[in-house]
Amino acid sequence: MTNFGLFFFSYDSAGASFFWVKLIYRNLLDLVHSKFAILSFLKSDGRLP
Repeated sequence: MTNFGLFFFSYDSAGASFFWVKLIYRNLLDLVHSKFAILSFLKSDGRLP
């Protein structure tokens, strides 16, 4: 994925910046979702009130 991103970036700077924003945004969403998943798992496990 990183190599493809660099390849994309070197050929089209305007499109690439949008691509990077989209990529980072998606990673942030995944991070938030995994955080909520971990929190709900801990709650169901009885480790958090």
